[in-house]
Amino acid sequence: RATGWVTSGCAEPDIVPALDALHENSKKWAGSYLTDTLFVLLGGTSELCPLRPLLNVGANVACVARQSPKLRDAAETASKSNGGTLFIPVAQLDLEAGSDSTEDAEEGGDSIDESTSSDQISFENGESLDAQTFASAGANLITQTPEIRTWIVDVTTRFGFKNVVIGSYAYQDGEAHVRTSVASDVITRDLCERWGPGSNEAVCVSVSFLSSPGTAFPIPAASWEDANERFMESEKNDGMFHWRKVVGVLSGGVGFG
Repeated sequence: RATGWVTSGCAEPDIVPALDALHENSKKWAGSYLTDTLFVLLGGTSELCPLRPLLNVGANVACVARQSPKLRDAAETASKSNGGTLFIPVAQLDLEAGSDSTEDAEEGGDSIDESTSSDQISFENGESLDAQTFASAGANLITQTPEIRTWIVDVTTRFGFKNVVIGSYAYQDGEAHVRTSVASDVITRDLCERWGPGSNEAVCVSVSFLSSPGTAFPIPAASWEDANERFMESEKNDGMFHWRKVVGVLSGGVGFG
């Protein structure tokens, strides 16, 4: 099917070898191969986020999302997965300082010896996220941006992850989406600068985005020229029944040149 997309001009030619490589290495890239990799999902409970598929192949997932029933569902999925581990930020009240501090809860996988980390909340595989922990679970990208960034660094360092994949999947309605996107970009840029080329820390960082028709990405000039030529050709072949001309007639020519 991918070859057909390329032939018809709907996809870039390199999508075929990329999918072939994914298929050939799917077993190798799952299970134990993922031990040293942390997938950070900003907006981890969004509908198009790969949280469940990652947990189902045994991946380590740091889910950044606001508290909601979806967050509890994610914890339940992790507890029932075959080796998947879910990290959730938990704001715990510091009674002495009188302020909130963001910690983390781990769902699924092996339990952590709490004697080595007094603020680590851990769960045996199969155990549910209890109501008390859930009450303070979750984080807000807009209002807790620095804390989320620090929490990701802490989880990466504490558990010795060598590879970190940062995925931006958060979305909201209206102007809140702009602020959420900016917060995600700030966190991503900061972590890329921390673990990028020249870093003294042995962490390899990569970035993933949710592609959308509403999102603009740079493309090669040849791709743009090919798409434009195909569009002009379709307008020529369809004649007066091309969608632009039909809409132009129906709208009185408004918005279409």
